[in-house]
Amino acid sequence: MRYLLLSIIVVVNLWACGNDGSSKQEVTDILTKNAWRWDVQAIRDSMNKLTLGQSEFDVIMAALKRMETGVFEFGKDGTLTLTIQGEPRVGKWSLSDATTLIMELPNVVNTPNKIVSIEPGRFMLGSDKTQGMFFPKIFVAMEAGSTIRPDTTGTMTPQQDTMK
Repeated sequence: MRYLLLSIIVVVNLWACGNDGSSKQEVTDILTKNAWRWDVQAIRDSMNKLTLGQSEFDVIMAALKRMETGVFEFGKDGTLTLTIQGEPRVGKWSLSDATTLIMELPNVVNTPNKIVSIEPGRFMLGSDKTQGMFFPKIFVAMEAGSTIRPDTTGTMTPQQDTMK
């Protein structure tokens, strides 16, 4: 009886910790509605809960530094554009189900990412040390039509006009 009760509790907790029960279409609609950027401060705050070696910590800090200016745009046609410091990389994205996001970009290791939570304006991809993902990736939406991009000083600066 105890095992049955424990099994039920585990199943309910796993179900509750998923991506809020969103359908594949709902997840797609949320991802394609806005451009996204990493919430660097929230990621740093989440690191307080992790047990990391120095080399893992260094990898994470380098990734956060590089991605402070990163902007992800998920196209309805499956294209993915990651712009870092004004340089776009174009690839593709897909959902294998409503809980797994696959992002394929040139010169980047393409690993399926577990969607831990998703809601309009925010989503989080889980960590998986076995896949080399040492920390959760927390994304926040950029306002539609915004030309504001985060910079490395923590202040907001307008995007440079490259069409001159």
